Amino acid sequence: MNQNDATIHFQNRPTRTSYSALSTYEGCPFSYAQYYLEGARDEAGAAAQRGTRLHTACERFLKGEIPQERLPIDFWKIKTLLVQLRDMGAIAEEVWLVDKDWKHQDLEDENTRLKALTDIHYLLEDTLHVKDLKTGRNYPEHEIQLQLYAMLGLLKYPHIDRAEVSAVYVDDGVEAHVQVYHRGMLEHLIAHWQERMDKLFTATEFPPTPNPEACKWCKLKKSKGGPCPIDL
Repeated sequence: MNQNDATIHFQNRPTRTSYSALSTYEGCPFSYAQYYLEGARDEAGAAAQRGTRLHTACERFLKGEIPQERLPIDFWKIKTLLVQLRDMGAIAEEVWLVDKDWKHQDLEDENTRLKALTDIHYLLEDTLHVKDLKTGRNYPEHEIQLQLYAMLGLLKYPHIDRAEVSAVYVDDGVEAHVQVYHRGMLEHLIAHWQERMDKLFTATEFPPTPNPEACKWCKLKKSKGGPCPIDL
């Protein structure tokens, strides 16, 4: 079957996005349309449920709601880091928003164009530090996600000149993809992400994009009872 047979068409275009939504669109527009425009539901698997549980526990610990002794054993490799972050007053699970003019927003409204949920951040002298908690494997695309957080952080804190971002991998106990972004890079970063978002915001057709690795796990494919005829 031709993949265009499954293409979804929309006259009303999306007006806001997030990293996960945008990356879903870039990977497979059909999948994006099903989940973000059609309202399809995808029951969380064991790995996703574990990730949610550990993110919640980390947030509660950093906010002082639970003691160190009640941290899940999963955190044993990064427990020292989490204690340090708590003691320095790191902020957990905060939503960052920007509007159509790339201005930071405190509250989400009809002008919101981009939304991100940051796991951990804190300010130290002239630098914003952002740490993304990862409960799965280390993937190269995590570096791109961190770039987005750096850009949004520089917009949120206009008096800060530097943003240092990294991913903390719970199971390996390592911190990776450490990058530093300077305020002078902000114009270039905004242009880059605006170009990516524009492709989504102007899209009216959402065809499936076959990919052997992604399709293998996709719950939308025909063999799993889904609406997509592509079945790799």
